[in-house]
Amino acid sequence: TSRLARKCLKRSTHLLGNIQALQQIIIRLVTLQQVRMSQAGSLEPQVNK
Repeated sequence: TSRLARKCLKRSTHLLGNIQALQQIIIRLVTLQQVRMSQAGSLEPQVNK
């Protein structure tokens, strides 16, 4: 049972690490989109001129 428990712990910790990495990637993507939106908003008036 100890071996199974260790395997389960390794899997769970590995999954948690993947989830944290995914969250970081998602946060980076969201911030990039927000920056692009703000840049596009600031560029639009210049293009209209």
